[in-house]
Amino acid sequence: MKKDKIKSFIEDNRDAFDDEMPSPKVWDQIEEALPHDRGRFVPIRWLWTLGAAAAMVVLLLGAYVYTMNQPEEVQVAESGQPMFRLSNVSEEMAEVEAYYLAEVNERIDEMKKFPEGEEYLTAVEELRSEYESLCIELGRGADRGKIIEAMIQNYRMRLEILEEMLEELRKWHNETEDASYEV
Repeated sequence: MKKDKIKSFIEDNRDAFDDEMPSPKVWDQIEEALPHDRGRFVPIRWLWTLGAAAAMVVLLLGAYVYTMNQPEEVQVAESGQPMFRLSNVSEEMAEVEAYYLAEVNERIDEMKKFPEGEEYLTAVEELRSEYESLCIELGRGADRGKIIEAMIQNYRMRLEILEEMLEELRKWHNETEDASYEV
């Protein structure tokens, strides 16, 4: 019952309660109770913008340090001009170059096992010097697609020539071995 009396009293005298304002002394006491060290107010949007800018600076510095610590992969030809290999183009081209280079070197090693193998390698040497000129052209930035295709074709030709020479050397050595057994 008591609550109903208070409630009805407040409802009956509502206008009187709304007209009254607390004294300035009350507001002064409230203000003194609040902490005075509020600091500067910084909007959250500015914090996001500042954070994004700081992140960009860190990323750019990281990329710069990473690229500066990478070894220089561009070789220089005897003429002093930069030579770009297939490995400088892309990872895929690096795999292609590694495959052909391993195959060519394997055939050259086989050729060197024969006494006359060194003499046969002059044709392959000419193709190797042609390949170096293609590397220089690739460095100049001419038609990259055609130059890359010519570089791959150069490797194929070297392999084909080495295979033919090895086949001839094997035949010749087999014939000479057979002739020596017949005597």
